[in-house]
Amino acid sequence: MDIYEWKLSAKGNEFADVEGIHCVVGENKFGAFFGLVDEEFLPQALPSLDAAKEAVINHAKEIALNTSPFEEFFREEL
Repeated sequence: MDIYEWKLSAKGNEFADVEGIHCVVGENKFGAFFGLVDEEFLPQALPSLDAAKEAVINHAKEIALNTSPFEEFFREEL
């Protein structure tokens, strides 16, 4: 299991880089937890901060596995 260093933002949300992808988790005004991966919200609310962290980590890893290293340089899918 990988261990990530979560830091606290000025807004009180936690953030970390997972596989080079920026991830943010926090609690919304309704008491549910959210996840943000590469500036896109996960589609579902999550029951806890730990569940949100697990969801963003899994999503970021999936993105990293499905992204060609050439896309970053050439901005196109191969």
